[in-house]
Amino acid sequence: MTAGVHLECSILRRQDNLLYHNCDTNHGASGGAIIGNINGKYYIFALHSGSNEVNGLLLNRAVEMSRLDEWLQGN
Repeated sequence: MTAGVHLECSILRRQDNLLYHNCDTNHGASGGAIIGNINGKYYIFALHSGSNEVNGLLLNRAVEMSRLDEWLQGN
């Protein structure tokens, strides 16, 4: 099973239209939504796409929805 919920995880940094986060993930979780709450409303910020090692630390990465919107507009 790959679906899951991790409350209180965070987006740690943004770089090159990627969001690096510390939400729990499993193999097969790519494409899963990174959802956040702003003023009581839930939004999909990004889609999980894998992990990278950065300065010896394993960070999960996700593609920002704005990047996906740009791609969809062009195709």
